[in-house]
Formats: sequence, structure tokens, C-alpha cells
Amino acid sequence: MPEKVTLQGKVIGHISGDVFTTRRKRAVHFMRAYNGYAIQEDVFGRLLRQGIRIIRVVETDTGTVLETTSETFDQHGIRFDLGHGRQVALDEHYWDIRPPGQLTLL
Repeated sequence: MPEKVTLQGKVIGHISGDVFTTRRKRAVHFMRAYNGYAIQEDVFGRLLRQGIRIIRVVETDTGTVLETTSETFDQHGIRFDLGHGRQVALDEHYWDIRPPGQLTLL
């Protein structure tokens, strides 16, 4: 059973093996100023300490799946604080993007 990841009492994603998956509505959570998605810095630190290798965002409103490595997120992420705590954002350019309906090879 996947492990829940919480922030301030709310479930923000799940861990299964070395993959962190979060489901987000692009229209609400996509950071246009950084052209990507962000994770709270303390949550990202916890994920690294737990050995997470893959970060996956499933867009609930588009069906698109974005994936990147935690290493890429750490190396290329932009750290910022817009008043909601320190976060790390990764430009969409660094994500592998799988359009809705595209199958993955196992």
C-alpha cells in the first residue's frame, strides 16, 4: 500500500517504492512564473531522505503525466518563497511529459 505524504495535515501525494506521485489540477497548481510545478522545500528534503528517485505529477484536468528524477529536480530547481513557505520549482523543460492516453513501456 502506498505511503501517504502530508503537508499541514493534508495528503499531497503518495510514495510507492522510490516514486513520489502527486495529483494536481494544472489550472490551479502550475506555477506560471516558473513554468513548472513546485514542492515545498521541507517535503522535498523528506523525499530525498527517503530515497525517492522519481517525482511524478499527474494532471487531473488534462490527463498528462510529468516525470523527472529527484536529482534533476534538485540540480535545476529554483528555490523561492512567495509567502507560503520555501518551495522548489522545476521548469517544465526538465520534465518527461507523457500526453493523455500515451502508454509507457515496461
